[in-house]
Amino acid sequence: MEKLPDPSSGQDLDRPRGKIDLTRAYKLRVINRLSFAEIAKALGVPKSSVHAALHRLHKVLPDPALVQAYEGVETHLLTAAKERLLRSLVDEQAISKATLNQRAFTFSQIANHERLVKGQSTKNISLLGRLIVQAEASLGAPTSGASVSKK
Repeated sequence: MEKLPDPSSGQDLDRPRGKIDLTRAYKLRVINRLSFAEIAKALGVPKSSVHAALHRLHKVLPDPALVQAYEGVETHLLTAAKERLLRSLVDEQAISKATLNQRAFTFSQIANHERLVKGQSTKNISLLGRLIVQAEASLGAPTSGASVSKK
């Protein structure tokens, strides 16, 4: 639970009136279950400003319970999406609608996102990709200091 500032402490006095810390207001509303009036008092802004800001946010942000439910199954959904894309890579109808390169790129993006969700690094993937590109570029190119023997 977030601590509410003590109005007599002078906290947030340098914040302009009407400016809302939207993240904090949202947390106070969803996690602490405060009313608009309580949030307004905590943030030192008018109640109407809190209501307007949270109303605009509510239009783009789904119900917090749905977000939490999604987060609980996100890795499973990503794995299922990856499996579906893998199937589409060999589906002749799908191949005719999009280039293989386009679907391979999409697969790569989903795989990278899955790694991030699981807390795994994607940096090594990027490094490996650069090494492959460099190796392909240097194939057949003479290396400096190498001697070529004639037979």
